Amino acid sequence: MVVGRSSSVHPVERFAGLDVAHDTGAASSIGQAPPTRVELYTAVSNFTLRANTGEAAQVLIEMDQIVQQARAIGANRIVHRALYISAFCNLMVGQLNDCVDTCHLLNAELSDSPIDRGWRSSSESMLAIVSISRGERVRALDQIVEATILLRDGPTRGPGYLAAVNGVVIGCLSLRLYELALEEYARVEDDAVLAEYRVAAFVGILNTQLAHIYCGLELDRVGWATARSQFEQALEYGRRARTRLPEHDEGPWELILEARGGMCLAFLGETDLALPRLEAALVLLRQRPMEETIMARVGLARAASIVDRTVAREHADHALAAVGHLTDYALSAAASWERARLDLDTPGFGAALDYCRLIARESWDERARMVRLVSARVADEVRVRRSVQHGRLLHDEATGLPNRMLLLQQLSTYVAASRELSLAFLDLSASPSDQTLHAIIATLDVDLLARYGPSELAAVGVGVSALELADRIRAACGAGALDHLAVGIAALIAPASVSSLVAHADEALLTAQRRGGIWVNPCSSTC
Repeated sequence: MVVGRSSSVHPVERFAGLDVAHDTGAASSIGQAPPTRVELYTAVSNFTLRANTGEAAQVLIEMDQIVQQARAIGANRIVHRALYISAFCNLMVGQLNDCVDTCHLLNAELSDSPIDRGWRSSSESMLAIVSISRGERVRALDQIVEATILLRDGPTRGPGYLAAVNGVVIGCLSLRLYELALEEYARVEDDAVLAEYRVAAFVGILNTQLAHIYCGLELDRVGWATARSQFEQALEYGRRARTRLPEHDEGPWELILEARGGMCLAFLGETDLALPRLEAALVLLRQRPMEETIMARVGLARAASIVDRTVAREHADHALAAVGHLTDYALSAAASWERARLDLDTPGFGAALDYCRLIARESWDERARMVRLVSARVADEVRVRRSVQHGRLLHDEATGLPNRMLLLQQLSTYVAASRELSLAFLDLSASPSDQTLHAIIATLDVDLLARYGPSELAAVGVGVSALELADRIRAACGAGALDHLAVGIAALIAPASVSSLVAHADEALLTAQRRGGIWVNPCSSTC
């Protein structure tokens, strides 16, 4: 869910759940002596749980010490996770600027390493939710696309990956992209990594339930019968969540599930079951300002409309008053819709409701178009980025030439297909300028020219003898340039191996480095 400008704590908190539950006293036990990595990891895990159950403000106060201690022992992964939780806590208490600043600090520390892309994705998702809270939905859409690309393009393991999944899902739900949210969880539902992180698995169940609830609310407003199946699936996920309740502070989680389950029952027409559950949950939810309070009100408005429309209006009015700070489309619209439904008997209001349904259907169609747009953007961008990354892995950045990895791959192909093959290593370390390098790249006529090392080129001639390759190198470099070059060449006749060809050329280069000029390995040459 989305945090607005209010300082109240809201269930965006499910956004941050990451890891395995630990003893709740671990955070307070450290500080007497320098903490170990295990103690810091446990403390951060407990901060995650505490932030998820209404203690975000207190976690922010205590987190600075954990970050300092983790930095002191070089525990960078714990620092990254702690910064993420700090950003999340700032988001929950409505300190949006601090949230943005922490996300930018996290991004600055992460680098472009593929192993860090999960945390970068989480940070982008957080920024997207801030953008949504500020009404900047176009920017939010771009940030969610970026977060999804980083998620898809990074390693599918570890707490950073799971945080990224939860972040992308909440961002998608905030933008009403329910199918995309469910799709992300479908990717990890059978992933063994979830078994290692109890809270992450629990959070995944809660967010999946939320996606079905939100989708059901919109389908109900449109007037489609398929809304029923969404609420039924949400109830099933609620049952699953109860089997995985975190050990830390079970009470609030039970309240959340009661409010959600009661609302689903109300929308399924199970009034007798919904009313007592929602009324009991609401009494306790008033003590904890969470968006499930609004869910309970919306559910009570729907259930009470069958038996007491005055009570239903009271709950609907309270729900509407509470959503003033929200930017969450599904819940805000649901509260407004329940209040409007109660005026069905007002003369002329039926026609207004029909018009509202028409607008809702058009909005649903627009949402479906956005889903297709985002899916296409993500797929295209992932394909382009992977192509670029693959190219970077196989090419020298400075010259654009194939690098050692691509050279060895190509040599395998050449050796398998050719009866004669020549390989030359050119040592440029003694060259007084880059002119020799540029001349070789521009004029050397070979089948493959590669950057083999910082000061070495490799030239391959297919069906070319060692002496012929030597002549080509002389022609490309010019007589004067050979004063600054050492060239070793080997030529083998098939059958041969890449390793033996490279070894013979390397031996020739060593000789050339001692004697200067071009040296052909006589053991391998047939010329």
